[in-house]
Amino acid sequence: MLTAAQICTLACQDARKAGSQGSGFSPTAGMKLNLILNELCVIYDFSVNTKPGTVLLTGSPVGPAGFVGMMPGVGPYALPADYLRMAQDEVVYNFQGAPKKMINVDLSEIDLLGLEPLNSNCPEEFATDLNTVPPSLYVWPPPQGAVTINFRYSSLESDITTPEVSGLQPWMKLQTYLVCRLTAELMKPDPRWKDFSVEAEALMGKYLESTDDNLGRAMVIKMDPRNFIGGGRLRRTKGFDF
Repeated sequence: MLTAAQICTLACQDARKAGSQGSGFSPTAGMKLNLILNELCVIYDFSVNTKPGTVLLTGSPVGPAGFVGMMPGVGPYALPADYLRMAQDEVVYNFQGAPKKMINVDLSEIDLLGLEPLNSNCPEEFATDLNTVPPSLYVWPPPQGAVTINFRYSSLESDITTPEVSGLQPWMKLQTYLVCRLTAELMKPDPRWKDFSVEAEALMGKYLESTDDNLGRAMVIKMDPRNFIGGGRLRRTKGFDF
């Protein structure tokens, strides 16, 4: 595996061979490498960027000022600082020895549920707000006591410090993509940068086809548990049995 410095060096050499001349390529290459890695985290969900997380729910947070559903225990609860999004649509926890799960809903739905009477003390739904620092979590119904929820989330990896001289290896395994993509970024505005960009995207396409391969296990199609018997609020219709 190449180090960040080696990737920057190769990209600079390829850019010069292709005809892009200039000085100061190394610091620029380092900054652009961090930008590329950041972009990959934000756009794609790679297993290497998936982390486990926990949040302790209590009865104290009552929501931000003006929040319709202000009630002790709703939130906000602080998510990890590197949180981007849930890697799965369910959050689980243990309640009195029994496993429970929560489903993901829009934050506006949590706001609406705050107007409804409480009929349970087990959190069933959650929503996230990425506009806060750190990101925030809201739940409904609010817990009556302390509950620790468990989840997996896609994380935003930290930038590499001075990548152009760093001996660290980037987290992205497809390093030919990084070299090719970085070369393209260094060559702009030379029109030949598009040739390297096309090659990089072709490499990424092949990588996405094989990474986290699901062909070895059965896939289950799930219905929205909010709208089907056994997991939601849809009422049983006369003459039909689900």
